[in-house]
Amino acid sequence: MVQLSPTLGWLKENLELMKPGLRDMIAMDTYPMITDGSLVSRGSAELVADSFERTLKCLQYIHPQILILCQCCSKAGDEKWGSFSHPKAEELCSSEACARQEQVKTVDVYGHQMLVVHEVHLQDVVQYNQETEEVLNTIFTMVLGPFGQWKDRRLTVQREAARREYVMVKEGVREGMRGLIRQMQLFEHICGQEARNGVLSKATKRVEEWRKQMESWAKEMDAGGNESLKPQS
Repeated sequence: MVQLSPTLGWLKENLELMKPGLRDMIAMDTYPMITDGSLVSRGSAELVADSFERTLKCLQYIHPQILILCQCCSKAGDEKWGSFSHPKAEELCSSEACARQEQVKTVDVYGHQMLVVHEVHLQDVVQYNQETEEVLNTIFTMVLGPFGQWKDRRLTVQREAARREYVMVKEGVREGMRGLIRQMQLFEHICGQEARNGVLSKATKRVEEWRKQMESWAKEMDAGGNESLKPQS
């Protein structure tokens, strides 16, 4: 989908520079499930209204705290889209003027209040007016930059916690192996008392082989006792 969408491609490329990737975001179309073909086959006014209502319902259930608005809402009639007027559509649309003023507003959708940040229309920037890309980047950096820093700190804490847990588990396994080796040594000692002419029973020989293998593993673990976990990608 990203390869087929210039706007999603722009988001993926630029968000990666700010640390939070596209996978950390929820990208929503203001008018989902509408194609040029569906606008022709059905009445545009009803279809657009139903589509926008679906978006409002999604916002009601998802409960986002911050919404960055990158899609326009033209008040003028369009050959395909027709005329569509809705108070929430005007509140939930991009605005270059608001973006330049760095405005943040509170919008209520079915009882859920969220902060909305007006951006420049992303598709217009990607396809037509690249002069406003600096405004677009500035807003994204201001809003998402702190999240990227928080994500870095959180991943560092998680890696350190995983490393400590790894060390604890490894030490527990090592101690268990030492205890088992001691039991094997005791078993060998008891069996050795019954041995005649230096001939050990098959069971004793097998236990001795296991003990040596366990001791070898324990030495390998001791040799790597100070190794740290590699960061997970």
